[in-house]
Amino acid sequence: MSGMNPYVLPACLQVATDALTSMERAMGRDKIAVNDRQLACARINSQEGQDYLAAMSCAANYAWVNRASMTFLVRQAFAKMFKESPDDLDMHIVYDVSHNIAKVRGACDSCSTFIP
Repeated sequence: MSGMNPYVLPACLQVATDALTSMERAMGRDKIAVNDRQLACARINSQEGQDYLAAMSCAANYAWVNRASMTFLVRQAFAKMFKESPDDLDMHIVYDVSHNIAKVRGACDSCSTFIP
């Protein structure tokens, strides 16, 4: 983790911590029950739901830029070490996927009403 931006993980954890607290209050207000605190949710159109989507979008963008920056630096390090360009070394991203991202599901009315 020495090359990792030290602010990415805390930023994502802060989004989750803030959301849990906020969504627990919303669940009480809206009479929503779940089996585990980690499954806390809120109605998408509520203030809590909108705040969470905005915070998650911000965290996702921050993480994407961090991954892109690390990829660039790794490619440059290899180019320097082998004295060839990253393209000449055939260094291409094979797969880039985000995780821990909320998705709005719309398969049914109740599905589109909650943030999982």
